[in-house]
Amino acid sequence: MIDIYEKRIIDDLETVQTGCYSDINNLHNYPEELASQILRKLIEWAYQPQNVTPILLARKKLDEINKDWLKHYFVDVAKACIDFSDYWEYRRLLELIVCVIPELKETALELCEHSEDEDIREVIEDYKEA
Repeated sequence: MIDIYEKRIIDDLETVQTGCYSDINNLHNYPEELASQILRKLIEWAYQPQNVTPILLARKKLDEINKDWLKHYFVDVAKACIDFSDYWEYRRLLELIVCVIPELKETALELCEHSEDEDIREVIEDYKEA
């Protein structure tokens, strides 16, 4: 049974492409622009909500995407939607990466390595040690 949070995610993704939620494991076969739009929405669902349920649902769905394709496109799409000056968003991004594509952790840490923001520096230190 689909709960209200999953229904919201489905409805949001399907504003881009009907049926893409249930076909997410074939995202790598979609046209690049369309696939990137869908990926962006899933990334946003994986860090924006205050409630943990949609965050976890989005992470689970991201985990179904072809890993080679995801590793190739994830950082560029994340750069388009994450505010890297906001420590909370940056921390959620790193949580997502560690859960779904840990191979990108170092790349994500490098994105803010020159930040002078104390909170961002703390996030980097937390994840360097993890």
